[in-house]
Amino acid sequence: LWRIRRKLFEIFYRFHILIIIMIFVFALMHQALFGIIGGIFWIMDISYRLFSAFYYHPKVATLTVLPGEVIKVAIRKGNFHYKGGQYIFICVPGLSPFQWHPFSISSSPTDEFVTIHIRVLGDWTKALYNMVAKSRGASSTMNVLFEGPYGGVTLNIDDSTYQHILMVSGGIGVTPMLSIANSLREQAERGRPFKRVHNLWTIRDRNMVRTMLEDKEGDKDIAISVKQLPLSFRPDMLRLAKDELDEGKDPVFKTELYLTKLEHGEAKQVYDAVDPKIRPWLRKQRPNLTEIFRKMKAKAAEGTGTFYNRKHVRVAVLTCGPAVMVDMCEKLSESESDDNVTFDFHKETFEF
Repeated sequence: LWRIRRKLFEIFYRFHILIIIMIFVFALMHQALFGIIGGIFWIMDISYRLFSAFYYHPKVATLTVLPGEVIKVAIRKGNFHYKGGQYIFICVPGLSPFQWHPFSISSSPTDEFVTIHIRVLGDWTKALYNMVAKSRGASSTMNVLFEGPYGGVTLNIDDSTYQHILMVSGGIGVTPMLSIANSLREQAERGRPFKRVHNLWTIRDRNMVRTMLEDKEGDKDIAISVKQLPLSFRPDMLRLAKDELDEGKDPVFKTELYLTKLEHGEAKQVYDAVDPKIRPWLRKQRPNLTEIFRKMKAKAAEGTGTFYNRKHVRVAVLTCGPAVMVDMCEKLSESESDDNVTFDFHKETFEF
């Protein structure tokens, strides 16, 4: 069924809407109370969502075409509130006022703009990409509608339960992890204690551009500009603490970028194209997830105490990306958990 839904989503979606309307009509004809109540709640939900989109949230967005068929959408935040890892439904009336599509938020909740990154994967995203690409320059301003936020991390990572967090993302699945990672950094700056936050990102793209580092807030943070990342996936402003870029250190926040599927002789070319300052977090291979989990387990076990004064530690594992990668992280979360350390698992799956 998922293959039909993926290939023929618009037909699949509209067919279900038609079925719901028919059920509601038949419920009215036969005075089926539960069907009528369900239909009323559905109409109320649709009405509230449309009201929020048309009258409550900002409607003007800046759309920017990035290499690798990626579109960045930036909307001024206004009175919109959300948490890292959530998503919104977006509609571009210039394309169709009836099509709403969900996309993960890639910006931090404290940022001035709400941003999402859309990769071309279907008819609607392709039409949007072409519409923006045909405009003058790399960016264009247009009216959009959005409503939400929805979803979120199923683990409570915003309190003191987790001081060890492992984030594993693949491809465009990095977008919700960016939002979460930057939010956690801001919490750390406000005094929240962490012992290890490991952000791991795997991509297949081979094209790298030369990098430039921007100092932010008096060298407090180093911001990786969009020009520094692989062309197909360029989420902007992944914030790195300065000690992350110093070899030989064991920082609390650790970021690693794994470039996979490099051809023979290509690794050195890619490595040479990267600014030496960020080479410590670049990997030219597939990640060894088993080893990464065990290192995180060892780090977490440092705080479990002695046999007679043992403390149980919980590690949050957040994943978003291809199903194979997500399934492996889920299995490792179960197999590597023991009496001292437990890996609590949250997943989101993007099909490529």
